[in-house]
Amino acid sequence: MSVEVSGARGASCRSPHAIWMEVRVVSEMYLKYKTTFRKVFGDGPRVLILDVLLDNPCWWLRVDDFVYAFRMDERMVRAHLEVLAELGVVTKSGESYRINREHPFIKHLLEAIMEVGERGAEQAGGEGVEA
Repeated sequence: MSVEVSGARGASCRSPHAIWMEVRVVSEMYLKYKTTFRKVFGDGPRVLILDVLLDNPCWWLRVDDFVYAFRMDERMVRAHLEVLAELGVVTKSGESYRINREHPFIKHLLEAIMEVGERGAEQAGGEGVEA
């Protein structure tokens, strides 16, 4: 059973199990099709991690989730998540991490992402464009 809650990018938040199953299925597609965020900031490991956390703001994700989904080295993932936690844009609880929606940078970033998505939807005739 998955619980759905409105997410930061307009997407619904899914249960951790649903996220895990989705990550297993779409990780290759995720790497192939870029969000506007990744088009602007690139495909570095920290950007990939931050993009996934932004897409799933309601749930705590573990290092293993990123290692499995993107075939990244565990030490590298852990190091990037620690940097993000030290900056305050990610909250850490034990071995799990979640985007800190209260951080001023993240608040502004989410607003910009939503604005770009809305503008893209208008330009596409209301069909919507993933931010």
